[in-house]
Amino acid sequence: MSELQIRLTPRVVSLIGSIERISGRLDGSAVQSILAGYTSVGDTDLLEALKLREPAGPSHAGPARSIPELLEWSFSRENALFIRTTKLTLHSGTATDELFETIQPFLIERRLTELFAWLQHELDGETNHPLLLISTFHLVFLQIAPFERLNLEAAALLFRSHLQQSGYEWVRCTRLLTKLFHRGYFLALKQAEKSVFTNWSTTAIFTETVLGAILQAGEELQRRIAREHGQTKLTPVQQRIIEVVRETNGATREQIADAAGINPSTVKYNLGVLSGRGVLERFGAGRTTSYRVG
Repeated sequence: MSELQIRLTPRVVSLIGSIERISGRLDGSAVQSILAGYTSVGDTDLLEALKLREPAGPSHAGPARSIPELLEWSFSRENALFIRTTKLTLHSGTATDELFETIQPFLIERRLTELFAWLQHELDGETNHPLLLISTFHLVFLQIAPFERLNLEAAALLFRSHLQQSGYEWVRCTRLLTKLFHRGYFLALKQAEKSVFTNWSTTAIFTETVLGAILQAGEELQRRIAREHGQTKLTPVQQRIIEVVRETNGATREQIADAAGINPSTVKYNLGVLSGRGVLERFGAGRTTSYRVG
């Protein structure tokens, strides 16, 4: 696994920064109390599709189930997933849309062991950003495709689990998988699988696609919170500020104060409130900072 081609591109850096800003907003105590009242999106349907049952006994810490647990869990008669013993061609969800040939069955256990160990080692080392590592794990897991069926669904379940256990708990309230599994994702997956160990550029394109889906899901969650819990509590001043920002499609604090006819100090305070709620987004720094409707 040490030969994995992982490199940062400007786009990846930008996406990670945007996701972290959203996470910062969603980590506030007020927002957390709102999220606590939201039911998880997609988990029930996904678990039902997989017909999975959690193994008995105490839960294990860490970002992923260990390989012995995963194998024991998969071989269980109570579960629908079984480690495959034959060759497999991965499809995008339809029988006619082939993506790629997966690895030979005799390699599955060794490659899975290496993959889980690699992820744990990299997360512990804190050299690479966890979003980068989780995206790469997702790609290589699908390259292995260890199960007889439902590999995409299993990969999706692990993907969400890794994100939540790495501090992105808010993904449970999003339609992340709907954002993820689209035609662009499958095209990027098909290209990246061919060169995950040899060409970092195609792997980066896949990573950008995955991070883009996480960002879209986070932005959608912010808008939902603002719509359901923010807009009803807006003051007249805040409503006027939002109107100006929407009309201008982005404006600085000074421009907002001039257009709205509101004292700059009052604008500054309310911009902070609206940004904290996720109603407005900040771009830039200092006097050139601009605001847009989230």
